[in-house]
Amino acid sequence: MVDPVGLEGTVDGPVYRLAPRRGSHGVVEPSTGGDVVFPNINRSDVDRRYADGDTVVTRVGGTVPSGHDLLCVVHPDGTLVPATGEQAVTPEPADTLVLLGRAVG
Repeated sequence: MVDPVGLEGTVDGPVYRLAPRRGSHGVVEPSTGGDVVFPNINRSDVDRRYADGDTVVTRVGGTVPSGHDLLCVVHPDGTLVPATGEQAVTPEPADTLVLLGRAVG
């Protein structure tokens, strides 16, 4: 596993980390560094939801459908803005939303 603290200052841009597992798997200490990306889900959640039929889907504009989590938005100029614990993401009409949820036919 890569240490986010060790990466800070060595990359051009922000450093992110996934949320720790819930329950008895320990706690990430505040000095770990890096903002938590996708704060409402962790690896265990992704594994469980994938097994239940969820996948990564995209949608241009609009709102986040019920049962989906917003992972990030991609602006028309190609800028990717992740959903994090520190930064609320408000999609604009022309943005592409990257979501975790059921594919809607």
